Amino acid sequence: MYPIAVIGFAIFAVGIVLYFVMPRMVELYTSLLSGEDAKLPLITRIMIAGSDFLTSWWGIAFMVVVVLGSVAFLRWSRTKDGSDRLKIMALRMPVFGSFFRHYYAAQTLRTMAMLASGIPSMTERFLVAAQTSTNPEYAQMLMHVRHRFMTESTDLHKLFVPYPFLMGKEFGGVLMTFEKTADMQGTFHNYARVVETRAERELEGVLFWFQNFAIVPVGIFVGFIVAALYSPMFELAGR
Repeated sequence: MYPIAVIGFAIFAVGIVLYFVMPRMVELYTSLLSGEDAKLPLITRIMIAGSDFLTSWWGIAFMVVVVLGSVAFLRWSRTKDGSDRLKIMALRMPVFGSFFRHYYAAQTLRTMAMLASGIPSMTERFLVAAQTSTNPEYAQMLMHVRHRFMTESTDLHKLFVPYPFLMGKEFGGVLMTFEKTADMQGTFHNYARVVETRAERELEGVLFWFQNFAIVPVGIFVGFIVAALYSPMFELAGR
């Protein structure tokens, strides 16, 4: 929560500067500078242009569109279709994708292991696991494997060949072990622990990166604003 709070506060502070502080500073600089000195530093002129845009009708309209778009996105994300699409997209995110794949793979493995002790039929296990899956792509995978298992009656490790991206490259070997031992509960639980350990390590790494480096761009941007505000004063002092 600390990085999120810092970023939120920085955005709020930038808004205050652009909407209220910068226009008054422009008046001050205009009254102090004259003749050849009237030209402000480039960094300050960039900030003034940004402030002028945000305080104009176009800028206000832009902010209204951003707010309405954000509200619409949040409402859509809470619908079933929106939630399902976001869960599928999460599997392919650049930084978090691997964590989400391991998380849902472990969830699927735990469910199948639990069902093994109460449901003797393999097709019923796949059906229940698909119905209870919280990610639609994993549910689709389970239903596809179930259909092929019913129609082709082939080995499980062959049915999961198209899904190393979702279940991990080692899952084929795990299935071959299950086919030899007939112990789905123990085999799947063991692999689930391995996958969960990987997910925990990846999450720790991502959180470490976020907590230590995500606020750096915010600091640079705030420094840019401070420099834009005070660079004209430094130039005046030098002259």
